Amino acid sequence: MPPEAGRPTVLVQFLTLGGADVDLYEYRFETRYLPIGRPYVGDVRTVDGFRWQCRGCGEVGQPALFTTDYLPKELPEARTHANSHASACRSKPRPSGT
Repeated sequence: MPPEAGRPTVLVQFLTLGGADVDLYEYRFETRYLPIGRPYVGDVRTVDGFRWQCRGCGEVGQPALFTTDYLPKELPEARTHANSHASACRSKPRPSGT
């Protein structure tokens, strides 16, 4: 099935207990962290990292206290967090159009 217009290309999907998808996708964002990881702080830069979001409850991943975005080398961590959320979330898929 082709991706929906305006929706990022999903790399991995997990299924919640209620049947909603948790999508893990590439996401470009601005950060002060260096691409090698946290807690190294430098100038603001744009990086291609990752983000996950539950299509049931709407929760978005949170690898650190002040961000919802995973750095380029944090794909395994993002995958683990998305899968952990899916294994505990009881949300059903949202009705179409919401």
